[in-house]
Amino acid sequence: MYSSQSEILSVIEYFARTKPGETAIIHPSKTFDYATLHAMILALSRKLADRLPQGGRIVIDINDPFIALMTIIATAASGHSWMKAGAPAEPAANSLRVTDQPGPGDGTPTAMIDKSWFEPSPAGKMRAVPNPWMLAQSSGTTGKKKIIPLSEANILNRALAHQIGYGTPITSARVACFARPNFEFGLGCNLSTLVRGGTLVFCEPDFISADASGAQHVFASVSQFNTALKRLRFGAQFPTIQSVLVAGSHLTAASIKRFREHSKAKLFLSYGATEMGPVATGDVDVIRKANKYAVGFIAPWVRHAVIPDAAGESGMGEIRFQTPEMTAAADLLRDGWLHPGDVGKVDENGLLIIQGRTDERINLGGVKVSIQESEELLLALDGVTDAAVFLVPDALGNSQLYGAVVCADETDFEDLMQRCAEQLGGKAPKFLARTDLIPRTESGKIERYKLTQMFAPGAQQAKRILQSLH
Repeated sequence: MYSSQSEILSVIEYFARTKPGETAIIHPSKTFDYATLHAMILALSRKLADRLPQGGRIVIDINDPFIALMTIIATAASGHSWMKAGAPAEPAANSLRVTDQPGPGDGTPTAMIDKSWFEPSPAGKMRAVPNPWMLAQSSGTTGKKKIIPLSEANILNRALAHQIGYGTPITSARVACFARPNFEFGLGCNLSTLVRGGTLVFCEPDFISADASGAQHVFASVSQFNTALKRLRFGAQFPTIQSVLVAGSHLTAASIKRFREHSKAKLFLSYGATEMGPVATGDVDVIRKANKYAVGFIAPWVRHAVIPDAAGESGMGEIRFQTPEMTAAADLLRDGWLHPGDVGKVDENGLLIIQGRTDERINLGGVKVSIQESEELLLALDGVTDAAVFLVPDALGNSQLYGAVVCADETDFEDLMQRCAEQLGGKAPKFLARTDLIPRTESGKIERYKLTQMFAPGAQQAKRILQSLH
């Protein structure tokens, strides 16, 4: 199925005509105006069209985010669908892997992108955009990564929706996007700047670098946000940055506190999913004052409903949604509603509160404990720089609460375990382990299934658990 010619490219073409010399891209190596950007994307689309018949699939395996973004947009003009390398899609006979880095691939025919791909070439006919256009990969926090087919319209609508949390559109502003374009959230963030005629800044997850480039706004996943925080030295400030939008997973109180030590910029949260797009957004200083588990105000185009008693608390339950961007993910879509698996509620002001996932609550001595709540308590302990709480079945098949922490080198772990037992009380994990790294997806979500495998009884990592806390 094909739609009309690319709307995304049409918008870029409009700015190439109306403000050709204005800066579209700031890259570490060079800046590009809208006229140049448009010409480069057209050249790329013709190279792709020459190498792969219409209707084929482009596999993006490109390290440079700017080149990746241009190639992605070019696929819409060359008549190809696309996916990131490594995504769990069914093999396609008519595929081409495009890469900017030497090395073995996955057996898919490969083309190495170089400077010649950007050289002007004779004008060719623009092809219609295939539908689906993007074969997006879900986060896989349950261990089951899957492909979510999205149209170009889905992506464009989501790109525009990212602006809602700011109250006013970011028009002609400089925006640093730490999120990479080969993921749905990252692509939406990148395009949200370009389709409004702004300037997109490419840099590493680093607030000081973004500030030095003149960026006024930042888009980041929680993982990238925390990486940028870790790079800050004592007393560092970034006054040019006016706001930061963070999405992808739970943003802890410890991360917010650390950010506030360095900046007075507005900090926004965004809640959503690949299967349904943005659902809620809000200013952290407003929403967290109302509830420490708030993730934003429900967007006006979103319908919600709560299945009561899933969490055993008043007003709380498994929450489900209907959105215009909802896609037919077979395991999440039931009776016309999308069930992301989160436990929460929406208050009288439209504030969405999420207290964890339906499969991440456990009864400890008659008290229902949220894994997310235990993690927050662990992260509040002095000496803990990262933490995760997860479930591990015992020999009888009963789930036990385990915790893994990343600590500063000087931290006395025996003392930490004692403080954990004292301060967390009945919400403390039964076992606590010290580890070097908490496994996370690119969006920052904890891969709990990996921790369960690592610390299951009999696993090699399980020997690193020093003792029981109960």
